[in-house]
Amino acid sequence: MTSRILMIVTSNAHMGDTGKPTGLWAEELAVPHYALVDAGADVTMASPAGGPAPIDPGSVKPAGQNDPVVERFLADTALQARIAATPKAADFDGAQSTRSSSRAATARCGICRWTPA
Repeated sequence: MTSRILMIVTSNAHMGDTGKPTGLWAEELAVPHYALVDAGADVTMASPAGGPAPIDPGSVKPAGQNDPVVERFLADTALQARIAATPKAADFDGAQSTRSSSRAATARCGICRWTPA
């Protein structure tokens, strides 16, 4: 049976009222995402507001200067499309989770096993 993973990612593109850009740290999303996908898991991403999940501009260097996993992430058009149109996290029933939510590398991304109805 394929494991189903729900990754909750941020909807925030700015730090509070500062106007400073923020978002997902590319490597903090890419490393667990590809580890799970490469292991055969079905990964779904959702965010609190739904819609685009911003990538922190400080987490991405010019092409060819990033870690290989970030280069893979940047070249993955299917994943980029999913990040640009995440469903709302509230659309998923936590009672369907077969395991409690846990933290990924930072508080910007949560991961849990999920069994849809």
